[in-house]
This record gives sequence, structure tokens and C-alpha cells, in this order.
Amino acid sequence: MKIKNYSAYIFSILLLLTSSCSQDDVNNPTLSDTDLTVYFWGEGDNITGIAWEGYDVLIGETLDLSLQVSPSEDTTVQWVDDETGEVLSNDLNYTYAPTEEESKRVNFIATRPSGYEKTVVFNFRGNLDGYTSRINEWQSIPIPQGTQTGTFTVEFDMIPSKDIMDGVVGILDGIATTYSDNSCIVRLNPSGKIDAYDDTGYAADNELEYHAGLTYHVKMDVDAVTMTYDIYANEQGGDVVLIGENYKFRRKITHQDYWSMVAGNFNLDDPGTHRVLNMEITTLTQNQAPVFLPVDNVVLAEGAVLDVDIEAVDPLGGNITMEANDLPQFANFVDNGFGSGSYNF
Repeated sequence: MKIKNYSAYIFSILLLLTSSCSQDDVNNPTLSDTDLTVYFWGEGDNITGIAWEGYDVLIGETLDLSLQVSPSEDTTVQWVDDETGEVLSNDLNYTYAPTEEESKRVNFIATRPSGYEKTVVFNFRGNLDGYTSRINEWQSIPIPQGTQTGTFTVEFDMIPSKDIMDGVVGILDGIATTYSDNSCIVRLNPSGKIDAYDDTGYAADNELEYHAGLTYHVKMDVDAVTMTYDIYANEQGGDVVLIGENYKFRRKITHQDYWSMVAGNFNLDDPGTHRVLNMEITTLTQNQAPVFLPVDNVVLAEGAVLDVDIEAVDPLGGNITMEANDLPQFANFVDNGFGSGSYNF
């Protein structure tokens, strides 16, 4: 009797399993090779567009990617260098670690036993931090702290690509299209030395040679009110050299809100570029005195009446009040508000 009961019990389980399998087969049909799908690990089927758009990775840093494929059983995978055909990896994980500036295309290829393949193209870019100058093409970068109208310190590193080149870094009040747009300019001079702009031309109080591939740190102490600046530079690890003291702006304007850079090719058969990085600005003061607009000289005949309008502007947009002291007895002054006033003689 016990044997019959056990037999009936086992038969019931087998019947249940058979029924469940049949039901699963209806709801989950077998995947064909062409149903092969590639995923980011845990992120779903959105890989192709992101992979093609690409990844920017700083030199010295790494990017780790993990994928999954479905169906995974019997599917082989490879990461292949598109240019050379070299197989870089044979698993679902790949690490991109650039050692130089480059653009690199890598194909992820998943293959089924039938030979059916699915390929996802990844675009990688290895970048240095900062910016590389362009030959005769100005780049302008907004100052993150906003417009500077008082005293501030500018610091950056620059790396020349050649011993003899013509590269500048400037500070100015807008988008640079030419050298004269800049107020402050530091230059890798075609003479092989670093200089800066002082009022009407380039100069250097002390000499500092530059050489290709070496890093030079530059510091400028800028006073936008007096429109002057001091310039210091040193080779990495070397002594600081005063390039210029109390140099006058090239473009005489009292607010600065952009960096700029360019590499020139004037009288250079083989011009180079320079890398500008670690750019920092430290605001010390944000203040600027109101400025009177020019007033023409006037002549007053005895016994006549003359009215003269006065106007002042605050570069920071503040409210201006006016008063006049030590006027002669035949003169009066009225503050009209909003930076304007009137003399009556």
C-alpha cells in the first residue's frame, strides 16, 4: 500500500512539472541567435547611442566598462581595436586608460555559435586637462568667478610644444578675435623666452627661457582699476622670475571676464602650440570707483547765465549721489539723481 501511495505522489509531481514546463515554453519561447542583445551591466538596452557618442578620459585616469549579453550561454565576446584589429579583451569588462592624447575606436563584438555577430562601436578620447592652443584660431573661456573689476590673481601652467614658437595667454573683457582685444598678455616669444605686454609693446624685466615639453607656471597680479599687472613665471621646480612689474594693459578697460589663447605662425616655418592647464583666478577685491564722463571746456561771459550738465557712471552699476564743494558765490549745483547733476553759473 505504501509503495502505491509513493508512486502516485511521484507521478503527481512529474505531471505538475510537465505542465509547468509546457506553460513556460508558451510564455518564454526559445531565443534565436538574432535575438542577441548587448547591455550595460544593470542598465538595460540603451548602449549603442551612448557608446557611439563616446567617452572623454583624462590622461592618467581610467574608465571601467562592464557589459552583459543575452543570451549569455555559448556567446563569445571580444573588444577589438578598430584600427589595428588587435583583440584587447575576451570578456565582458574593458578598461580604457589613455597615456597620450588620442581618439580611439574599439568594437565590442558578441558572437553566437552559428556565427551571427552583434557589434557595438565605442569611441574613446584621451585628453589632457585644460586646453591646447590652435594656430591662428582664438579660443575664449569665460572666467568662472564672473567679471573681475578690482584686484585679482591669475595663475596657470603652460607647456610649449616647441623651443621656438609664438603662443599667448590673455585676459580680456569679451571674446578675443585679435591680440589687441586683450588687456593682459603673457607670451612664449619666438625668441625662446617668456615676455608680456606693457602698454604699447612686449617686454621682459628679466629673462626666462622656455623649452618644449617643460611646464611653466605663470602668475599675474592684476589691478583692473589702475589697469596694471605684475607677471611672474618659473619652470616647474625652478626659481620664480619677475617678468614684468606694473605693466600697463594693452586694451585699457576696467573689467575682465574671459581668458584667451592662440598660437601664431608669424615668421615661423614650423609653428607650435602650447597646452594651458590648471587655470585659476582668485578674486581679492571687487570694487571700482565711479567715473565722470568728459566735460568740454566752457567760457562764461560776465552777466550771462550758463548751465553745465555733469554725468558719472559706476562700472558696478551702483547708485551714485553727487555734491559740489567750494563753489564760487555765482554758482549752484543740483544733484538730479541717477548719476547726473547740473551746474548753474
